[in-house]
Amino acid sequence: MTFHRRLATAVLLATALLGMGACATGPSLTPAQMQAVRDGEQSAIIMSYREYAGMYGAYVRFVNLGTGAVHQVEMHGGANIVNAGPDMVAVPPGRYRIQSGTLYTVDATGTMPLLGQWFEPFDVAAGEVVDVGTLHIDDVNVKALPGMGEQVINALITFNPNRTDRYLIYSVDYADAPRVEQMLASKYPDLGVVPVRRPLVGRIDRAAFERVIVEAYALNPDGSPPTVEEAQRRVGVALERLVR
Repeated sequence: MTFHRRLATAVLLATALLGMGACATGPSLTPAQMQAVRDGEQSAIIMSYREYAGMYGAYVRFVNLGTGAVHQVEMHGGANIVNAGPDMVAVPPGRYRIQSGTLYTVDATGTMPLLGQWFEPFDVAAGEVVDVGTLHIDDVNVKALPGMGEQVINALITFNPNRTDRYLIYSVDYADAPRVEQMLASKYPDLGVVPVRRPLVGRIDRAAFERVIVEAYALNPDGSPPTVEEAQRRVGVALERLVR
């Protein structure tokens, strides 16, 4: 994950906090959208997020596989001044998959590069409010992986010291179910639709992914270490085979 730091004055930071808090507290669905859900003409997706590495906010984008339209939900994890917890986004019924995601704090943003490949598509029926679960993020430290021999670890030390050789992995559960109920009661008391739980199904097994990383960072036939870019390219190629 790459963090893009930006400088800001105390006044700008305060303004950003207040602005984010203001946009996070109101309902994301309009009264017209809620009526459309009740009438079975529209649907919605609920998602939650647990804070990762101090990144308390997350955007996740869902793409409709039939139309190509992209819909975004914003969530907050952990206790903070703009903590709004889980939220939902109105979508037409159809088949969806996660396209991408972004993490943020006041002064930093980060990507979730494998998120779009990690989970299977899922269906949203007309009039359904689908809770796909709470997103958890963990990371794999390349240098600490079992199977990375001393020679490979020594080679990794020669890589760009400004790079962190980590890969993010993802999972979902219903750890935030009480917060979802609270969000619905406070933001959408008139929604009138009971959410259904349809957790995202992982396409990638962590153990298999770790094996891919070990193989990608192995020494070349001539004994030289791959560059970080070459190792990452190998990971990408193997990952495509893994999820094919």
